[in-house]
Amino acid sequence: ASFPTLAYPPVQVVSSGNPSGYFTTIQAGINFATAGDTINVSSGTYVEALTVAKTLTLNGPNVGKSGTDATRVAEAIVRIPSSTTATYGSITNKLVNVTGTNVSIKGFTFDGDNSAATSTYSANGANPDADVAIYASATANGLLISNNIIKNALNWGVRLDGIGSTSVFGEISNNLLDNHVEFGAVKVDGNFYAKIDGNTITNSFMGVETNNFNLAAIGAVLPSISNNVITMKTSVITNDGIYTEVIGIVFNLHYQSATSWTIENNTVTNTSIRGANSCGIDVWQQQGTLSQTLSSNTVTGFDMGYRLWNCSTSGSVSINGGTVSDCATGVLATSTDAVTFGEATTVVALSNVVLTNNTTGISVTDGPDNTKSVAVAISGGSISGGTTGLSVSGSGASVSSLATTAFSGQSGNYITLAASAANIDATTATFGGNAGSAATLAENFAIAAKVTDKSDTAGLGRVTVKATNVYVNTGGSVALGLAAASASDTVNVQAGLYTDGAVTVNTAGITANSEALVSGFSFVLGSVDSMTLAGAGNVNAD
Repeated sequence: ASFPTLAYPPVQVVSSGNPSGYFTTIQAGINFATAGDTINVSSGTYVEALTVAKTLTLNGPNVGKSGTDATRVAEAIVRIPSSTTATYGSITNKLVNVTGTNVSIKGFTFDGDNSAATSTYSANGANPDADVAIYASATANGLLISNNIIKNALNWGVRLDGIGSTSVFGEISNNLLDNHVEFGAVKVDGNFYAKIDGNTITNSFMGVETNNFNLAAIGAVLPSISNNVITMKTSVITNDGIYTEVIGIVFNLHYQSATSWTIENNTVTNTSIRGANSCGIDVWQQQGTLSQTLSSNTVTGFDMGYRLWNCSTSGSVSINGGTVSDCATGVLATSTDAVTFGEATTVVALSNVVLTNNTTGISVTDGPDNTKSVAVAISGGSISGGTTGLSVSGSGASVSSLATTAFSGQSGNYITLAASAANIDATTATFGGNAGSAATLAENFAIAAKVTDKSDTAGLGRVTVKATNVYVNTGGSVALGLAAASASDTVNVQAGLYTDGAVTVNTAGITANSEALVSGFSFVLGSVDSMTLAGAGNVNAD
């Protein structure tokens, strides 16, 4: 005798290791299951919006395979119902709404576009009908979202919203998030900490955004944004507009007792034009005693590689290692926020960052009203190519030291000071392979020709490339060089014609080292009774 093969419905509920029910919809399985159960979902298309209000594990066919794994098998596709339309900025229409604790969602495809529905906006060949693909509230502590494909939600792919008064934790890992064009692929806020790791993000206005954390994280796992591949491009949205100011990572508003995050090994790339205010990694409003380090990230192709604003003086924000390339500005540290929040003091440190082919490698910029300050410590690393290596602008802008930073290949200046009276110690930095301490006189003149400082314009700070030495280039001002010098310094004057005439010396212990064939100036002793004339130049001192 033969027996017919029983075809079970595609949604299986497992309780205590044993199947306890089969259903044709995922929500029916969720409703039937008890806390702690597992729901296994077979491949197919499920047109339904899900609410998960209890502790459950939801497994699609691709558990254990990342969203980009080429060996993924046929998908369980959860698609937004056709009665749903997306609204700009809204979280009303959710494909999945999680309110239960310790929920796991793994191995699915979540698609916010239902071809039977027509919403207002379209982008990248889709017409998103969901506002957000996976949404979780502050009650969803312990949420795991892993190994999924999450696509075509208008505003957010994953949004974890805390309420601010309590700290919760979740994990978003190894997913592919695509086409979340109005806001971003991932947003976590209100003390909903998360491990955001190993995701691939494409075609979204923002990649990952954090906002408003003031309580300490819970549990042993520290929050992180790590090992993500974020590829941005201009956001072109039918019935809305074209947005070039895309941002890879926004790390914003961490203060009081907030826990530091690990932000490392992310690759953030803009494949479109460098639109104004596009940014690889934005770090804003890091307050209190919080110390935050960003390490070994790779950023390419933005208006700004990093933008740093309102980073507290009592904590620390550091960028360690990694690369920034092909940006208009590699690193911008500023006291002025571009989104009209005004002036705020910023203190940051850069260590061993490699900056390549950025129009300006590092820009340290104080705001126009000069009410706050911005200070940067630079240690090691390299700045190659582009037009300007380091720009320091504004009366409150300063760079305390360059340590062993290597400058090379700039078509314009190595260092430009503009309206900044802060001095820079560049004695251990290298310029075109030469450190000032070991360079020849001709090499140091060549370095000085690519530095704008007090020797060029009165009121600026001094950039010292060789201790106790000032360099005046042909066509410059011997008087300004002398004014830049300190007691017992040597003022080196390059061969050429100058127009200073008689220059009064009021600084003790000055040595004037003039090359042969200098002319157009002489020295007059003022409040000092002597100076030393050196070099081959025929210069008088009276």
